[in-house]
Amino acid sequence: MESEFPELENDYPEVVNLSNTQADTVQAELVRASSSQIKQLSAQEVDLRDSLAVVVDADTVNARNMRVAHVEAGNLTLLDGQVLAARTESLAMSGRAGVVVANSAEVENGYAGVLVSRDVRGGTIRTGVLISRNVQGNVETLMDTRATVLTGLVAGAVVGTLLLLGQFLFRRK
Repeated sequence: MESEFPELENDYPEVVNLSNTQADTVQAELVRASSSQIKQLSAQEVDLRDSLAVVVDADTVNARNMRVAHVEAGNLTLLDGQVLAARTESLAMSGRAGVVVANSAEVENGYAGVLVSRDVRGGTIRTGVLISRNVQGNVETLMDTRATVLTGLVAGAVVGTLLLLGQFLFRRK
């Protein structure tokens, strides 16, 4: 994945180490944070431990026991953490994620609400909805293909009926 970062100028440090810190914006080539809270983090490489971040944009993210709202990364390794939304080329996860879009994903003892990936590997893959071309491992999903199609048909019928009923009831005469 080609870097989407602007070239780091001399204004940004090469390495930032944070511990027990709160920061609004952090930009550097390498960021290491432990027990910290960061709103906006942009870097080439990020190593988070026991931290909280709102938005992380990096080529490589290694995270252990952390919580983050949104991650954009080339490679994301999540160990015992939580991510609300992630878009990444490569994912290795043993934590919890809301929505993940990845080119390839490896899930061990992890859960994703929605996992969209070309290739998925793992021992037991737990997910609410899984959309993938190739899956290697045991999959536990809330909705399989049949349930997804049935839910779509029922939802379409209900919405269509409501729209038709609304048009009939509120039509101008």
